[in-house]
Amino acid sequence: MKANRFCTALLTATIAGTIMTAPCNPFNATHANAVSVPSTSRIKDLNEDGVLDLFDAMHLMEFLEGKLDYPYVYDDMDATADYVVDQADAQAYLAYYNYYRITVGSTAPFSAHGALRFNVSEDDPNYEAKLEDYLEFENRSYTAYSHTTHTTRSYTLTNESLAQTDYANYDELLAKLNNQSVNSRAMTQVNDSRLIRIGEELSNSTKNYLATGFIVGDHVIATAAHCLYNRNIDPNTNQHKGFNRYKTAYAYTYENNTQVEHKLTIKSVHIPTAFITGGNDVGTYWDYGLIVVEEDLSGYGYFPLGMLLDDSQSTYLTTSSKTVTTAGFRNGTQSQYMKGALYQLTPAGTGIQQFIYGYGVRNALESGMSGSVSYLAQSDGYGDTAVGVYTSNGSITAQGMAITRPLLQFYLNNGRLNS
Repeated sequence: MKANRFCTALLTATIAGTIMTAPCNPFNATHANAVSVPSTSRIKDLNEDGVLDLFDAMHLMEFLEGKLDYPYVYDDMDATADYVVDQADAQAYLAYYNYYRITVGSTAPFSAHGALRFNVSEDDPNYEAKLEDYLEFENRSYTAYSHTTHTTRSYTLTNESLAQTDYANYDELLAKLNNQSVNSRAMTQVNDSRLIRIGEELSNSTKNYLATGFIVGDHVIATAAHCLYNRNIDPNTNQHKGFNRYKTAYAYTYENNTQVEHKLTIKSVHIPTAFITGGNDVGTYWDYGLIVVEEDLSGYGYFPLGMLLDDSQSTYLTTSSKTVTTAGFRNGTQSQYMKGALYQLTPAGTGIQQFIYGYGVRNALESGMSGSVSYLAQSDGYGDTAVGVYTSNGSITAQGMAITRPLLQFYLNNGRLNS
């Protein structure tokens, strides 16, 4: 995202001295009433360098940008203890560090790491099978379709191929955090420019609006895989099996409540290879994808991504009084639906990226909502955090793909989008 140069200068002056009230200081102005200093039990030495400093906040931020892995349980990163790892946690680390640096005048203490995420002894008789399952989750193969050459290619993203960005100094980190809050925002009830309409435009110029996407990067749109790849011929629309070369995407601006459509130029679409080769279609574990467009989408805004913790979700919404909301183009009109409790991540405890949540109105999520954003309305000054991609609804539930470490890498740190 494009940096706010004015704020960067102010932040540089702030970190160089002791003044903590500069207008763009993210933890004393924009988020002064939103992020409190967490307890020491919530704070870990995330980068394992033996000290607690701003580089731990940087480490968390880079994780949320898909640039690095974290070997221990993700609960370690949840400084705000709200069952989701997001930008507010990086802010909490900043607030904690500065509390000890300025108010207390001492080095900041921290607690021990939690357990390793893969914590299976080699003596376990099922070690090889468990390791295979773990690596299947961590390492993903993808198939990309070029809308320029109408060809496909395959690639793999692994936790060993992560490209970590090294921030040279603290002010760059603070500018990054501030820029996140500037570009993200709360979801509007209608007419939100971060939502993208996905369809197809046939040779006779007929438009079919089929699905939804949402902006996550300057040129990247998140959506569901089944919105980009047809597993079977659809007798209703005669869509061919495979990638749809007529696929189009549309962004919208809203002037005096008038919707203005902007056709985007799709360069390529990317989905998990397992979605193509698997035995299921909509709503499988691999039903997520992305669109790369030529146009710069930064002016439309974007959804920051966060990661729900999978070991506490059975009580997440009831204990935190939060709801998951899905927003997209329902039957061609922007709509939102509040959900009930997020009651299951399946299979439980493995970190697999499917989540299931209840909703109040059967068939509320109708045609055009596939690929919509599922988000948590936040009160931390950052706006809303996208935690999943909606895929389908069942008899009593709706479901989608939860944002996890591999998806953060796929959407935000995918070095194969332009190759």
